[in-house]
Amino acid sequence: DDWNSGAVELGWNFPFYGDEYGNIYVNDNGFITFVDLNGDYTPDGEFPNEDDPAALLAVHFVDQNGGAGGEIWFFTDAEEGVAVVSWIDYPAYEGNDEFTYQIIINAEGEIYYQYGDDSEIAEGYNLSIGIQNEARDDGLSAMFAEAGTPIEAGDAISFRTQWIVDPDNPVIDVNPEAVDFGLQHLDEE
Repeated sequence: DDWNSGAVELGWNFPFYGDEYGNIYVNDNGFITFVDLNGDYTPDGEFPNEDDPAALLAVHFVDQNGGAGGEIWFFTDAEEGVAVVSWIDYPAYEGNDEFTYQIIINAEGEIYYQYGDDSEIAEGYNLSIGIQNEARDDGLSAMFAEAGTPIEAGDAISFRTQWIVDPDNPVIDVNPEAVDFGLQHLDEE
């Protein structure tokens, strides 16, 4: 529970809120940061939030227990400027639920969150999905939810630094079968 990877090198720089980052830090509670973890391991509300980690990508930020199973995988391609972090069958801290989801980032600053399972959140726990900058004074919440099933299998969320080109068709075509789940296993045995 509350495991953090330490610095994992991307091999390229990711632009985020006007800064560039060459490393990520992966946490088993469903988020990555671009700076060493500083902040709570469980969500405190919507973003921005000074109590939650800085330079944060929160794909499925809720109390989880990697010590009870599941895997985290990391893949990066420096030539293409893309990285993927996948949490596979990752168990909730309470209850029997397991979650599968991933973050995909690229050198253009695009962020994709993809979900492989419904996310049933146990009573008494909160789920935050969003991003926030290193100063923790700017961010965006895609969702802050209490108990229930706020995410369904196949859902995807995108954060981009550009405007939607076609407002009549604001769709992101995501093919989860086209994602290679990686080369580097990050979980501790």
